[in-house]
Amino acid sequence: MKPLTKLTFKSKYHPSLGAVDTPPLKLGMSFFQSFCQYETGEKDSEELAKEIILAFFKKDFAAGRQWEMHDPEVTEIGHDVYKVKMSATYTSKNKHKVASAQGVVRCLPEKREVRVENYIYDMSGGS
Repeated sequence: MKPLTKLTFKSKYHPSLGAVDTPPLKLGMSFFQSFCQYETGEKDSEELAKEIILAFFKKDFAAGRQWEMHDPEVTEIGHDVYKVKMSATYTSKNKHKVASAQGVVRCLPEKREVRVENYIYDMSGGS
């Protein structure tokens, strides 16, 4: 099954690239299933916005570490438009890291498109 809705991603770090098509399957099978549920109406746009930022977070930070994920914070800033922020911590021996990610998720069901805009991530703490 291939989703009918297009997912695009625009990084705040690389605005010259513009919106880049992002196949949902590249963000993992779990996310792909959630994306399909959104298309069929089983999942609402706010829940999808949370899952998108979580999927991008997992893609951007080392999978080998045991991050303690904090629930994403979602603020609706327009109809089907959400600002989503999330953070996670990693502690090991004498190392403590805090990572965060945020972006704006714009769901456009009439255009069969979901846009991730101004996505940024950051990490602080010992190496």
